Amino acid sequence: MNKGGGGGGSGPTQQRPLLQLKSRRTLMQRVETDIANIVDNFSQLVNVARANDPPVRNTQETFMMEMRASRMVQAADSLLKLVSEVTTNSNFLWICISQ
Repeated sequence: MNKGGGGGGSGPTQQRPLLQLKSRRTLMQRVETDIANIVDNFSQLVNVARANDPPVRNTQETFMMEMRASRMVQAADSLLKLVSEVTTNSNFLWICISQ
């Protein structure tokens, strides 16, 4: 008896590429979002910190600069975690393939 079904089914081998495609899309969206956040916050930070003005004119500008810098750090941390996740998954994949 053939338990595999008739070739066009949606078994695990058919679902795996779809899951990999979805995870790739998700990873790329995370990368694009994190990079966009870094660039946006950096440009806003530069706009707030004007070169000709005194370093800090008031507490609101100080707060905005700290907030933008904090968001840049969070986005960079997210990218580092993403790289670590991809590296771990690719190493695991290579170990599974080589066995």
